[in-house]
Order: sequence, then C-alpha cells, then structure tokens
Amino acid sequence: MAKRVYVYSRVLDGWLCRLTPFVVAALIIVAFASFGTVASAGTNHLYHYSTDYATIHYSDPAAHESFMAILKEGESKPRYANSIGSSVDRIVFRVRNILGVHTPGFHFNIYLLDNSDELKAMYREMGFTGKVPAAFYTRSTGSVFIALDELNDGVLAHEVAHAVINSHYTPPLPNRMQEILAQFVDKNLWVE
Repeated sequence: MAKRVYVYSRVLDGWLCRLTPFVVAALIIVAFASFGTVASAGTNHLYHYSTDYATIHYSDPAAHESFMAILKEGESKPRYANSIGSSVDRIVFRVRNILGVHTPGFHFNIYLLDNSDELKAMYREMGFTGKVPAAFYTRSTGSVFIALDELNDGVLAHEVAHAVINSHYTPPLPNRMQEILAQFVDKNLWVE
C-alpha cells in the first residue's frame, strides 16, 4: 500500500512539474491582456488614493485638490465631508441607493485626466469612435475616465451608475437601458 502512494505521488509530481511553465505563461498572458488599456492610462497617473468603493488615479497632487474643489463647488448645503474619499464614497452610496443595487465587494477605478483633450486621446486609444463624452466608463477595465474640466457631481454620478450597473448585471444591460438609468441617477442624485 505504501508503494502505491509513493508511485501516485511521483506521477503527480511529474505532471505538476510539466504543467507549471504553462500555468505561469497563461497567468502572464491573462495579466497583460486584462491590464493593457489601464496600464497605458496608468503610466501618467503616479498617484493613487483608495476609498471604500474606488481607487482614484491622478497625475499630480494638484489634480487631487482640483477634484475636491470641483465636487464642493456650487453646493447649496453641505453634502461632502472634508476628504476626497468620503466625497466619492458619498456619491457612490447615493447612486447605489437610487438604483437599489448593492453588489457585495463593489470596487472600481477612477482616472482623473487633466483636460478634455487628454480624455479624447484616451477614448480614441481605447478604440472608441464617435463623439467623445464628458466622461466614460469601460466594463472591460472597471474604470471611469473623467476630465477635470468637465467634472461635476452629476457627471461623476452618471459614470458611477454605469460602474454599479455593470458590476451587478451579467450579461450587462443594453446600452440604451444603462443610459436611461444613469441619466435618472444624474438628475436625482440629491433629491430627498
């Protein structure tokens, strides 16, 4: 009986040794394929800030300050706390409640681009055609791309809605239905 266990063990070790290079190669290929587009977006985004729901990527500390200032701009009543994380998480919380979608473990990326030209270049680099929106979400990377010169809480909420919807529905809802829901969120973000 002990001899059989030893033989099976040697056979198993042989298979594992032969499969290891293929498994490693497959993992490397999957990693490069899934991070290809975000990697090119991330090369200029050296700074990262993580919140409960998002990782925010930006090119310099001034972008962080601009992001905070834009989110606080034009408030009729205080809605945000004093940090970028609590501001973003508050918007995500509102979006999830409006949509009634509370997917466990929900997390996504936000890439802050300095201006509309940078957003347009990123949009084209990712293979999209047509009119460039003020911001966009890609399901393949789980990322929102937004230009600071186009940002307001409604635009951010609209893109967060796409992230929330796509995290919950598989297969994803049709684009037209997603747009209707995202526009509803944008218009009703602060309605009590």
